[in-house]
Amino acid sequence: MPPEKGSSPEPIDSGAREKFYRAVCALATGPGDVRSRLETAYLALMATPPAVLPKCLRTEYEWVLKKLTEREKVFPWEGRLQATLRSMQNRTGVKIAEKIVLIELQLRIMDEEYRQCFETQKDREAAPEG
Repeated sequence: MPPEKGSSPEPIDSGAREKFYRAVCALATGPGDVRSRLETAYLALMATPPAVLPKCLRTEYEWVLKKLTEREKVFPWEGRLQATLRSMQNRTGVKIAEKIVLIELQLRIMDEEYRQCFETQKDREAAPEG
C-alpha cells in the first residue's frame, strides 16, 4: 500500500532497504525452487523489525513473516521456517515472493521520493532571494 497522496515522504531505513534488496536478489537468482529461495530471502530479512519500515508497509511485511513461520517445527533439527517451507505449496511461495518484491519496489520508490523532496528543499534554501 503506497503512502497517502499529499503526505510528506518519510526517510527510508537504509539497512532495511539493503536487506530487502538482498532478499529480492536471492529470489531472482538463487538456486532451487521458490521455497529454497524464500529461505535465503527470509535469512536476509529476519533481522529487520517491521517498526523500521514506513507505516504503510508494516502490515504487508508482517504478513510475509507470519506466512514464512506459521507452522510449528516437527523435527528437533528444524525451525518454524523450515517446517513451514517443507509443507508449502509452490503457488503460496510465489505469492510470498511477489509480496517481498513489491515491498522492495515500494521502498525504492519511497526512498527516491524522499531524496527528490530533500533535494528540492535544499535547492530552495540555497537559491538567492530576489
